Amino acid sequence: MQSNIRPKTELEFFHPATLSWTRLTENQPSILFKILASTHTDRCALSGSVDETERFSSTLLLFYEPGYRTPGDSSIRHTYKEEVMLLTGRLYDQRLQKWFGKDEYACRDVNMEHGPYLADEKDGCLMIVWIGRD
Repeated sequence: MQSNIRPKTELEFFHPATLSWTRLTENQPSILFKILASTHTDRCALSGSVDETERFSSTLLLFYEPGYRTPGDSSIRHTYKEEVMLLTGRLYDQRLQKWFGKDEYACRDVNMEHGPYLADEKDGCLMIVWIGRD
């Protein structure tokens, strides 16, 4: 089956430090991201700017600032698939009552329940995230 999703731009090794951090939304100013590669270079599904039925694929760095808490007490669900690897810092899963840290990995299908989270008070949490919809 052919996909109507355009491919990500090919990139050779580069330093993501050359990219600027962007605040996710005004409502969540403690989340910053850098798009590393995407089928939608001008948009990020995390901020709700990709239609809920549109196919896409994005790889990004995501940083929760120290002490950041995901809004509300409810778990999180997405309309897209998500893979996450924590690079630095830690995340506390309030539902599971467990800390996750460097080199831990998650793979989530559409609507998989996770969180809510609290980022480490000292270091926050830096992660690489792949999100997409087939």
